[in-house]
Amino acid sequence: MWGVRWNVFVLILSITGKGLANTDPCGNYTVLNQARRTASTRFDSSFPQLCDINLAFGWYRFTSYVGGNIPGTCVDSFYCGTRSPIWMNGSLPTDDLVATRQVCGNLGSPVDCCTVTWNIRVKRCTTSPDIFYVYELIPTAGCPMAYCAGDLPLCPEGEIYDSFHQHCIETRPAVPCDFEDHGLCEWSQESEDDFNWAKTSGSTSVSSVLPADDHTLGTDAGLYLFLRASPSHIPSDTTRIICPVLVPSVTEVCNITFYYTIHGTGAGNLNVYRRSYHDGTDTSVWTAPPGPSADWALAQFTLAGQTPFQIVIEGVVGYGHQSSIAIDDVSFSSGCTREVDGSVRLEDGNTFHEGRVEIYYDHQWGTICNSGWTAENADVVCKQLGYSESSSLSTSYPGQHGVPILLDDVICDSSAHSKITECDHSLWGNYHPRCSHATDVSVRCSGLLNECGDDELSCHNGVCVPSQTFCDFNNDCGDGTDENSCGHYPGRCSFQNNFCSWIQLKTDGIDWVRTKGGANSPDQAPLTDHQTRTDSYFLYLAGVLTNDGTKNAVLLLPQYFLSNGSQCKVLFYYYMTANVGELHVSVATKDNIRRLWQQTTPQGNRWNKQEITITSTEPFQISFEGIVRAAHTGSIAIDDISLTPGCLIESDGCQSTQQSFQCDSGECISRDLVCNYEDNCIDSSDEGLKCEEETGRCDFQEDICGWSQDKNDDFDFDRGKETTNTGGTGPVVDHTHKSPSGYYIHIEASGRAVGEKARLVSPAYTNSTNCQVRFFYHMSGRHIGELRVILFNLQNNRTKELWSRQGDQGRTWYYGSVSINKDWGTYVVMLEAVVGNGDQGDIAIDDVSFATYCTPYQKGPGAGTGNGLSTGAIIAIGVCCFIALLGAVAVIVAVLWLRKRRAKDRAWSSANNRRSAYDQDHVYEIADYPNPRSRQSATEGHDQHVNSLRDLERPQAAALPQKVDLSAVSGGQNNVTINSDGYASLLKNTVPVYGASNGGQHVDSKGRLNVDPTLYSFIERHGFMEFVHIFAENSLTVSYLLTARTADLLNFGFPIQIASSIVKCCREDFGMGHGQSPVSDSGSRPSS
Repeated sequence: MWGVRWNVFVLILSITGKGLANTDPCGNYTVLNQARRTASTRFDSSFPQLCDINLAFGWYRFTSYVGGNIPGTCVDSFYCGTRSPIWMNGSLPTDDLVATRQVCGNLGSPVDCCTVTWNIRVKRCTTSPDIFYVYELIPTAGCPMAYCAGDLPLCPEGEIYDSFHQHCIETRPAVPCDFEDHGLCEWSQESEDDFNWAKTSGSTSVSSVLPADDHTLGTDAGLYLFLRASPSHIPSDTTRIICPVLVPSVTEVCNITFYYTIHGTGAGNLNVYRRSYHDGTDTSVWTAPPGPSADWALAQFTLAGQTPFQIVIEGVVGYGHQSSIAIDDVSFSSGCTREVDGSVRLEDGNTFHEGRVEIYYDHQWGTICNSGWTAENADVVCKQLGYSESSSLSTSYPGQHGVPILLDDVICDSSAHSKITECDHSLWGNYHPRCSHATDVSVRCSGLLNECGDDELSCHNGVCVPSQTFCDFNNDCGDGTDENSCGHYPGRCSFQNNFCSWIQLKTDGIDWVRTKGGANSPDQAPLTDHQTRTDSYFLYLAGVLTNDGTKNAVLLLPQYFLSNGSQCKVLFYYYMTANVGELHVSVATKDNIRRLWQQTTPQGNRWNKQEITITSTEPFQISFEGIVRAAHTGSIAIDDISLTPGCLIESDGCQSTQQSFQCDSGECISRDLVCNYEDNCIDSSDEGLKCEEETGRCDFQEDICGWSQDKNDDFDFDRGKETTNTGGTGPVVDHTHKSPSGYYIHIEASGRAVGEKARLVSPAYTNSTNCQVRFFYHMSGRHIGELRVILFNLQNNRTKELWSRQGDQGRTWYYGSVSINKDWGTYVVMLEAVVGNGDQGDIAIDDVSFATYCTPYQKGPGAGTGNGLSTGAIIAIGVCCFIALLGAVAVIVAVLWLRKRRAKDRAWSSANNRRSAYDQDHVYEIADYPNPRSRQSATEGHDQHVNSLRDLERPQAAALPQKVDLSAVSGGQNNVTINSDGYASLLKNTVPVYGASNGGQHVDSKGRLNVDPTLYSFIERHGFMEFVHIFAENSLTVSYLLTARTADLLNFGFPIQIASSIVKCCREDFGMGHGQSPVSDSGSRPSS
């Protein structure tokens, strides 16, 4: 009987609605934007059930992110946000004509999904860039019953589901940016361009081609972004900033607005690109008109498309060196945000950061009544919009007549809530009778949040993505941040070069085949890998690979693991077409094998992502097994396999040892990684409170900690934040906080001569234990010089270069670590930055630390206290000093005797080499090396503690050199591993010790050392003049060189390639032919 009445009702509505047929429904429809209508999610009792009984008869378009079409297959009861979902029993039309289709209401019958039926009309619309469908809907006869729309997963309020990356992403307006605060608001500097946008104001700019005032404030105190051509730039150099991901509205227009100036002859270009969040392609959407512009010209244009995107603003250097480009006040319209239930916005405010609060619910925007409104409520609204907090606002911005009031009695806890819908509030659309638009809530927001949620990853480009997307082989950030640091993921393999740590069992039937897609891909194999690349590899199986019967192929990771509960997972991608076989994933303990997952159903011609949690309480191995049959067509493929860090490598109980540290979360890591300013444990327990007690640890937030500036270098490191003073070089955030407000130290290369050095000196350490120094460095720019780590022995003044980097390393922070063994007595570590050949050479350092097992140098007990030594101790010390004196006298006598003997040897050598009568000794003069630095006093702007190496406490009063001169260190690639030298694994061109023959003291500038003319001619002829001082200071002769080996010359300080060339050239010039061996006993070695 109910069905008869319903059919009569439908017939009446159909006849009544004939008059509507004269208008094109593609341009005359009502929007239904309710994600709860999705057929993929069961009804949530916390929301009221949807019911379309009050739906007006007419044409509708579904615009929710879950999909815009009524499902064409049965939908179970309690889905689509209602008890009785309505689905369409038929397919969508493929032409642009109006079609009639039957719809079914599922009233919950266990045997009939189509309990009640009626007809609706459907039309395909192709008038916009995207094809969509509109439906002529009839209101339902009862409740709860509603039309379904879409089948994508339902996301939390304020987010949408991105079907390309298969996860939820936030949708909210990008924070408008006037560049007045630190940083770039939510914009970030692009990493693949040539240099960075810089920020300045008219009061600090010294250039006549930059604006005197900003656009925001109209004063010389206001800030803006700029690029200015300079000799360090070349034409066509680019600088780019990129905004967060925007999800545009389906129905409203998305516009971008900003102001710009272009000044000077030969200025470059200003371009704007729309970058797809899905594939990263850039599409040009705007270019500034050629030639100079007016002061702060307006740029405003539409950004077409409905898929998520980012905007890139690009400045290009032109040919005129007296030119500039500047931008200010960048904002987006409300149409650049997809409307979802719970979205908020500020409307009608006098500035970017204030206005009436409007919230979106059930396809409409509405206001909030201020009953019981508090500052905490305002803080939550501002946090949801991307700001850090709210501030007082005396102005109100009432809504217009016709705008609904949607919420009242809102009570928030700003410490627990990040969205207004998480707070307690009235039922939607219910409010107190006193509420009107005169009581609408208005707020003012300030500061920038720049933080992602606890369950999100912060990308370098400002995007927040779910933490589960980290290291999943997809570029979810858009800039690769989420895939750049995955080395701690065990078993991770993309099969690009080999099988990584995975092995093929010999006991199975066939092997997995490593191949790639493209036109030459094997029969029935996928045409691409899971990232749609034709040149990338994957593993595959097919029935054509076996001649008869059923065959299996097993891929095993032989390492045993322990599961850290629900955090141990295996992630992979698989491909499985029709009629092929089976794919299994199993874990094998030492006693049995258990199957975790299997797929036996064809999945079509597509790659599928699969994640499996492993909860084994015993050590286990993980394996993949594919089964194929000869008679079947199709194929199985797997790609991009990884275990998560929650799968801990079995280590027989994982106990802390001298080499390992046990995290509170259970796993073990190397002690080298503890307290290094990086979270290496899953629970971050390696960076606990005890780290702050470590000597030598410094993040430079307050000062330079226990480090000191070396006053015998050429200039000082500066402590700074955000950008350095020169464009195109230096970081834009520190490493510690990844924030423009965080501090680091750097050298400012502008105005410095090539080769000038700045040194930072560490606290002193002893050789009681091995040691390791760790740090983060940033070397970006066209003129980057060199960064070195040098060890200085406080007992014998010996120096050693342990590590170096030269040239542009890219625009990010990199990790550096250097090991030091026990051979070095008491020492300090020096971080030395060397200026390159131009202004774009700023080198930055942050987060320096020493391993927790290093031993800081401390004074002995009672030192400096005035307590006298015992009589026995004094006698013992006196005896030791007397013995040491006798030893010193004996050494001096021996040295004098050896020098006399060597003088005779050189005379004999000269006779044998038949020197000409007219040969005269060539005089080599040793120049003095005065301190080139004129130091400023502490009252002249240096607030940092300044020490020289002489100021450091040492256990012995050994004389220190006035300057550690590394000018002879070559920048070439002359590296050699010295296995017998435990304190360094890298040896660059060894630092020569000037004046070594004079007891380590400075040689007077008039001092002269003799080089015999035959040797001098040899040195000059073969291009060894750079090292003539080594020949002279060590009294080397041709006869010695004829018998010397390459290893012998390394001890004098020659680089390995130079030493090898000297030996080779000497034997060729003075009679030892190719293939002859030197005398096995090289005789007495010249003094060094």
